[in-house]
Amino acid sequence: MRLGVRSPSDPFLIIFFNLYMYRFYTPNLDLSKDDVILANAKERHHLQHVLRLKAGTVVYLFDGDGNEVQAKINHFEEMRIHFDVVSRNFKSLSVPQIILACAIPKRSKFELIIEKTTELGVAEIYPMITHRTELKMKKEGLHRKDERFSSVAVNAAKQSQRAHVPVIHPIEPFKSVLPVLAERGVTLIPSLIGERKPLWQVIRHLDKPDLISYFIGPEGDFTPQEYEHAFRCGCQSVSLGETILKVETAAICVISALHLFYSDDY
Repeated sequence: MRLGVRSPSDPFLIIFFNLYMYRFYTPNLDLSKDDVILANAKERHHLQHVLRLKAGTVVYLFDGDGNEVQAKINHFEEMRIHFDVVSRNFKSLSVPQIILACAIPKRSKFELIIEKTTELGVAEIYPMITHRTELKMKKEGLHRKDERFSSVAVNAAKQSQRAHVPVIHPIEPFKSVLPVLAERGVTLIPSLIGERKPLWQVIRHLDKPDLISYFIGPEGDFTPQEYEHAFRCGCQSVSLGETILKVETAAICVISALHLFYSDDY
């Protein structure tokens, strides 16, 4: 369905119009100007040659950092599309900011993790290599993975109508990510060993943190040495229930839990 220039006046149709309006990722969006330019080759191709939108069509443009505009297509150039700004908006990140540090599972499961946790409001994602991670790849392959992961995050933000695209950090070893996040705030690690409290019990007693980080282990779990290192750095051990979850299930589970728990304002 393609929507024309004018928004409808009926309240129900306004909601429908805004819900299904096309969205395009536009880094470095300048809200101070009354006209904006879409130069991103991939987004430009999708708008012009896949959707075949015409001058006068109203769309949303967002920069992934909370800025978005409703804009009307003015005219097309060979490498750029010009828009007239209709309205501006800024959406701040919800608090607490949720960070996911997750071991990379086999095949394309990590893309599923990025997609679903982006929909659920994750702020940052750290792809990790742990002792039991089965990822054998040269540096060039890892760089391509980084680019692919970022692309998945952008597409998920567009689909879920988020104004923020989560930061996808480069692939790093667990031992490198752990001290960085431990310094930044609360860190939780679902564990299959030792004393652990139910997740809900732990987050209920947190003192309104600005940031919460979760560590999710690989298929086969973290090693005892990795758990010990995490606990020494201040990670709190939590339980996700009696069953053993796959990596992608555990990652989506913890982000879903926080998303629901903090869905209302403090």
